[in-house]
Amino acid sequence: VYEKFHQNFPKALRCYEECLYIRKSNVGDAGVEVANSYLHLGCVHASEDNAKKAIFCFEKVIMICSTEDNEVKEIVDAAFVNKGQVLHSQGKYEEALECYQKTLDLRRKWTSEEEYEISEENADVFRMKALVFEKLGEEEETLWTLNTALAMYKATLGDDHLSTATTLQLLADHYLRKNDHDNVFSLASKALEIRKKALGDSHEDTGDSYFAVGMVHFARNEFEQAQPFFEASLSSFIDSRGELNISVADSLYYIACIHELNKNTEQAIQCFQGSLSCRQYNLGNEHGLVADVFFKLGMMHQVQESLDLAAGCFRECLKIRIKVLPEDHIDIGDTHFYFAGVLFDNDDLTSNEEATQHYIDAIRVYNKHLGENHVSVAKCLASLGNIFEDSSDLVKAGSCYQRAITIFDSNLDDDPSREDVSNPTLEDDYQALAGALLDWATYLDRSGQDGAAMKAYHRAMKLYRVLLGPNHDIMATILCNIANLLGRQERYDEAMSLFDKALKMRVVSFGEDHPSVADLLLNCGLVHNKNREYEEAIATIEESLHIRRSRGLEAGVAEALTQLGIVQGNSGDFVGALESWEESLSVYKQLGLPDGDPRVAELVKHQILAKQMINNEEQNF
Repeated sequence: VYEKFHQNFPKALRCYEECLYIRKSNVGDAGVEVANSYLHLGCVHASEDNAKKAIFCFEKVIMICSTEDNEVKEIVDAAFVNKGQVLHSQGKYEEALECYQKTLDLRRKWTSEEEYEISEENADVFRMKALVFEKLGEEEETLWTLNTALAMYKATLGDDHLSTATTLQLLADHYLRKNDHDNVFSLASKALEIRKKALGDSHEDTGDSYFAVGMVHFARNEFEQAQPFFEASLSSFIDSRGELNISVADSLYYIACIHELNKNTEQAIQCFQGSLSCRQYNLGNEHGLVADVFFKLGMMHQVQESLDLAAGCFRECLKIRIKVLPEDHIDIGDTHFYFAGVLFDNDDLTSNEEATQHYIDAIRVYNKHLGENHVSVAKCLASLGNIFEDSSDLVKAGSCYQRAITIFDSNLDDDPSREDVSNPTLEDDYQALAGALLDWATYLDRSGQDGAAMKAYHRAMKLYRVLLGPNHDIMATILCNIANLLGRQERYDEAMSLFDKALKMRVVSFGEDHPSVADLLLNCGLVHNKNREYEEAIATIEESLHIRRSRGLEAGVAEALTQLGIVQGNSGDFVGALESWEESLSVYKQLGLPDGDPRVAELVKHQILAKQMINNEEQNF
């Protein structure tokens, strides 16, 4: 008994075997003392995970005690309970239930009704039965048995006993798996209150309760309230179970998810990496939960534009999910989709080819599970349209955009309010639709379909206004696109009006010295030039040039100087034009552009023409 208490099971085993040998030598394979030795031996074998020998010993106890009188009832009772626990651990749930029920039947026979109903030992057995019913998926029996155990614990030990807390937590865990968050919150909060008082914050059971309450808040989208509970559970698990325990991984994972939602990307990555290390240590490198963390890390690296790291994470995630999930599982489709997005963002032709295949694979999975008209299919088609447009295959690009918008329109309201898109999932869908509309409008614009492009631009702008507000930079971008379209139609006054609106938006959003403000000022100058408003054009382009110069030597400086020279030439100031072009050429040379670069070649032609015009003026003079 001493060795068993100190968990020195090999020594305990030798002592119990010697004791059994002596007793059997004296009285044979019978009697209370022999049965007691078999019981102790069985318990040690169970502690050593030797199920076969443990069950043999417990069955010997039951067989011996079946011939004895009432003085062995406690021994046979213990044998049935312990045999049930071993069978439970082996997954032999029906047989375990038989043992637990046999125990209860014997106790009902041996005790009065009142003693039976108010018994901590009976509550223990009911709780064990409930765990078996849970494994068998017997929901009604699980709840009834747990509630019976809870009532017995309260009657015998009181509302604030640890056994009461454990049963409350088991009920909370059951309801958590059923997404019944109201019941989970009530039960887990009570269990947490008891455990904090009895065990303190650092105990693992307290950590379990902290985690359960955190999960309820998380499921309710109450992320600010969830975070301190997950952080408390993390501290409890580290103190009680060690830094590499799987429970630590789970707490870190949900803390990381909250950082992700709060756009604290760096903190999210740190927590996801910690969760990944724990899960790999406990589950191996090819487990579904490991794949889940790789997926999240891929998304975070994509946000940081660390595309190589993101691609590596999605590649690992996809490899694991293909191996451990059923063929064409929906999670595999999601991995194809996000992996393709990272590959396309890499701006590499080979990556584009791989991205195309991943989008096609994602569409196949989504068609199978969600149907051909689901928004996930539309998102894939819109992204394929980007790839085809990027490779100048405008016919395929247009077809993808058109099909994507048709699917979006079949799923989403045509004129949503801000309240309609407040749901995070719907907001993402509407964002995807707005992006597809803008891509479609740009495609139509490039194709010379001005009327259709104008309609698509206005529809995209209307949707973005609901999603992002009237002064978001994407609104300025669309206004610029429409202004450029109007400029090509020689509707310069209308174009200038839109450029002015966009300019005000960008000054408010980014300040007067931002590169995007410089871009817009240059566009305004070009419109003034086409409208033969040369003084306004020069003033506006010089303002753009001032911003670009303030940011150091860059191609934008040369570009502005080139356009300034063109306006000066159009206004008859060929000397000024020549000076602007010479400076522009000098900037390009400093940036390392070769003589064969189209921008350099064009400047040389401008210079030749300007010199000819100057010579002509001198001759005429």
